[in-house]
Amino acid sequence: MDLTQKQIQIVLFIAAGYTSDQIAELLSLSPLTIENHRKVALKTSGYCNWSQFMAVTGMSGQLKKWKDGYERLHEAISGREKNKSDEEE
Repeated sequence: MDLTQKQIQIVLFIAAGYTSDQIAELLSLSPLTIENHRKVALKTSGYCNWSQFMAVTGMSGQLKKWKDGYERLHEAISGREKNKSDEEE
């Protein structure tokens, strides 16, 4: 399944129980943008609805892989930002 990083991020928020409005606020995006990412991610997945998407990706371990990958990416970005701020001081 070829989802963008933003779509994966949104899928992880959905899996954690966040609504589109909550996700939009957290990511500083429009709720319509979040809805669009949701629609495209679901269409790309080939599943009929979010329940099926979450059940299959959860049972296959795909959600955990995405979560682990996202956490590693976030740590790498945070580390670069910390190094940059240390260099500026």
